Amino acid sequence: HSSPSHGSLLINTFVLWVAAIEHFVTRTDRLSPRRIAGLVIAASGVAMVLTLTQGNDKTASAGLDQPSLFGDLILVASGFLLAIKIIYTKQAVRRVPPARLILWHDVIGLSLFAVSSILFEDVIDPAIPETMTLAATGGLLYQGLIVAGFCFAVQTRLLQRHPAARLGAPSATADSRSAFDERRCAPPPCTR
Repeated sequence: HSSPSHGSLLINTFVLWVAAIEHFVTRTDRLSPRRIAGLVIAASGVAMVLTLTQGNDKTASAGLDQPSLFGDLILVASGFLLAIKIIYTKQAVRRVPPARLILWHDVIGLSLFAVSSILFEDVIDPAIPETMTLAATGGLLYQGLIVAGFCFAVQTRLLQRHPAARLGAPSATADSRSAFDERRCAPPPCTR
């Protein structure tokens, strides 16, 4: 388990991973002392979240999700996998035209998700008549085709021209906004 603010922060650790991979592994974007200092500060913030802000009675009474170390570590691993995907895409656009890369990325990804869905999910559950509604299908298509597809296409084009670590930096600002929004939008604690 984790919370929305932890989820946003820890998924966005991909910025740290991309910077480290580009500096130490691919050696395509060297870190300056100033950038290293910024990454150390960011990493110490992540470490603080992992060690100090696990679930407690106060967050439970406020109706907030209870984060756990295991759930948070899964999110950090997900951020690491996202970093690997970004670095791989950066390397791939040097050899493969972006349109072809996007096509095969989507075909392979959709195929894997379809097989996983057939094997592990009850797509239509007779006990729940609204399992797969038109609204749910439309939401999935919008998220998959418009949001994710468009974003991946733009990111692929940008990776042709810019270092991956510098493209990820703006998304790190989402972390503080999500932590603020989770606290601001939480239901008031029960006072019965």
